[in-house]
Amino acid sequence: MDRRTALKGTGILLGSSVIASASGLLMQSCMEKVKTTDLETVVLKKEDISTIANIIAHLIPDSGIPEAVKTAIPLYIDGTLEKYASREQRQEFEIGIKEFNANCTNSYGSEFSKCTPEEQFNYLKDMESDFISAQGPTFYGTMKQWIFEAFFQTEFGITQYLSYNPLPGTYTGCVPMEQIGKIQHSNDAFKL
Repeated sequence: MDRRTALKGTGILLGSSVIASASGLLMQSCMEKVKTTDLETVVLKKEDISTIANIIAHLIPDSGIPEAVKTAIPLYIDGTLEKYASREQRQEFEIGIKEFNANCTNSYGSEFSKCTPEEQFNYLKDMESDFISAQGPTFYGTMKQWIFEAFFQTEFGITQYLSYNPLPGTYTGCVPMEQIGKIQHSNDAFKL
């Protein structure tokens, strides 16, 4: 047997086994749904993730959003707190989420994630009006900003909800919304 033929056969055998095992893992990961409570986070606790997931369900209620996008948002918030927040800012976040849940308990008798969807909606409505009337930053306002920031950095958020142009040409800054239908965005999305 020729050495080149043997190497070629070995390479094909090895390559096909790698592709088969990788495609098996890919198919398995596509079939399993990742629960937001099963995420491994550094800063956020499981109850914090549950609260954030319920806030996301109300702020971005579209049922057509892939589960991967919804699970990426708490990971984005956790990564932001881990990498860019000081210890004091992390403590402020922990205090903020505890106060958020404590206020919900005072108003509706249980923590935010344990309330009914109607109670959650009404509580967020109250938080929204407090956020609008507040003179400075609020926990809810920061959380809302992070949620939308994370959502509009995903490929799904950019391509489905923004006017996405992967090959931008000239920039026209003042275009009537009726003409384009969506907010314009560049091509700096991360893919999930």
